[in-house]
Amino acid sequence: MKIHKGTKLLIILSLIIVVASCKKDDTEEVIDSRDVFVGTWNVSDHQITKANYQVRIYKDESYSEKIWLINFHGTTDTAFAYVSDKNITIAPQALSTTHLNTGGSGLMTGTTKIDFEYYINDGAQQDTIQATYQK
Repeated sequence: MKIHKGTKLLIILSLIIVVASCKKDDTEEVIDSRDVFVGTWNVSDHQITKANYQVRIYKDESYSEKIWLINFHGTTDTAFAYVSDKNITIAPQALSTTHLNTGGSGLMTGTTKIDFEYYINDGAQQDTIQATYQK
């Protein structure tokens, strides 16, 4: 079977156009740095009598850097914080149930340990708390 030069040229040009029109997707996988913080953490608190308790951390649905800490400081309170890479900043806030004021920061080591330093102020006294969160 003989193919004319014009037909060969048309086939080659068609293939070139098809291949050239294939563009690699520019989509990048979005990684949420909060993912490693999410879960239930066992807390060793070196300053209070409730030395061992659990805190559950979950992501805020509206703000991409915000997390929530349930049972913060071994109370029934929930505190919020902001994540930047492996750092957590507990924004200054009044806890809604106990009315304690708090703020501070933490640093994640690996994926299973967070070292926190934060303050608790009951209006009469301010204590600095050092706590270790372990998964």
